This record gives sequence, structure tokens and C-alpha cells, in this order.
Amino acid sequence: MGKDRFCFRMHETQGRRILAVCDSALSGKTLDKKGIGFEISEHFYGNEKCGDAVKEMVKEADIVNVVGRDIVKLLSENDMVDENCAMMIQGIPHVQIVRM
Repeated sequence: MGKDRFCFRMHETQGRRILAVCDSALSGKTLDKKGIGFEISEHFYGNEKCGDAVKEMVKEADIVNVVGRDIVKLLSENDMVDENCAMMIQGIPHVQIVRM
């Protein structure tokens, strides 16, 4: 798969690494969940591009926030998330991983 498949940003706060990843095609869009907007902003999800290398970043992060069919499928296929537990927003899966 392509190196520009996903957009990401690694945030650091209070000694914790927070990785935000979205499918590139979703960057800048707003989804709707029962009248509440879910913004997939470049500010949070970033504009750096990556491909399968995202798997290593997921392993290093304390908190992971992902949105998109492709990223959730990739993580599910690599036993990093359970695709069936994704919150669906306008048919797009959203998953969070929190490591204590």
C-alpha cells in the first residue's frame, strides 16, 4: 500500500504519547453523529503522511485515536484493535486505544 495512505500526528502531553491517525481521504472532513459534528481536523490528525509504518507508531503510543475504514482494517488485520468494537460515524469506523 502507498506511503500516503494515512495522515498522522504524534502529540505529547503530560509525558504521554497520543497518536492520531486518519485515512488521508478523510482529512479535513466533518462527519455527523446524531447532529453532533465529528471534525477530522488537520490540527489534530496532522498532515504528515504514512503507510504501513503506522503499525510501529501505534505500538509506541500510549493513546491511539484512529478514524477511517483503511486504518481500522489495517490495525484489525494485525490484531491491534477489534474492528467489531469500532464506533460508527456515518458508516466510518472510529477506534481509540488507551494503554495504562
